Amino acid sequence: GRRWHAARRPAAGAEGAPDAATRADRRTHRGVAVIRVLVVDDHALVRRGLSDLLGSTDDITVVGALDDGQEAAEAVVRLEPDIVLMDLSMPGLDGVAATRAVLAARPETKVIMLTSFSENARILAALEAGAVGYLLKDTDPDDITKALRDAAAGGVPLSPQAARALLPANRQGPAAGADALTAREREVLVLMAHGDALLFRLEMDIACPGVYSGGHQSIDELDD
Repeated sequence: GRRWHAARRPAAGAEGAPDAATRADRRTHRGVAVIRVLVVDDHALVRRGLSDLLGSTDDITVVGALDDGQEAAEAVVRLEPDIVLMDLSMPGLDGVAATRAVLAARPETKVIMLTSFSENARILAALEAGAVGYLLKDTDPDDITKALRDAAAGGVPLSPQAARALLPANRQGPAAGADALTAREREVLVLMAHGDALLFRLEMDIACPGVYSGGHQSIDELDD
């Protein structure tokens, strides 16, 4: 069933999408642009924690929280979030399938995966589905809010593990290498790599794990 956490600020009405004036009004708060976030996670504690964390900021508001991915596509049309924070493993429709459904229903909404899974295959599947970011649930709370702001500004917030999964040097199997990247993976890699310094840092982390400790890098450090 559908379970909602009360939004910090009024969300869309129950009847259809809001009009243009309502949309314009709710996207600012005291003159500050507000990032509208929908949380999708099957754990109530996670939903409540994220709602409290994000609701404490002036420029982010949680418009709703769902406990399964099946409802996400319908909800984004009605609530018009800028970003969906999506869990990966959920009963019914998982995060990858839910991401595809969300983007089909409302392409302008961005999806960031927030999960405890760091396996390359899961990371690549999520990005291939259209997610613009991939964060682990042990990410520092301040870095989660920074990641949302980064994504809203057109960035690609990735945990160090997710960033490394995209590098040709970290691919496995006979097709490993640059040619093994899909078009979507190449797109994310280009967006992520604002400069050669980032790729150099990640390549060094693979070759010499002690040089750059990915487990202790923050999201904002990846985007320096």
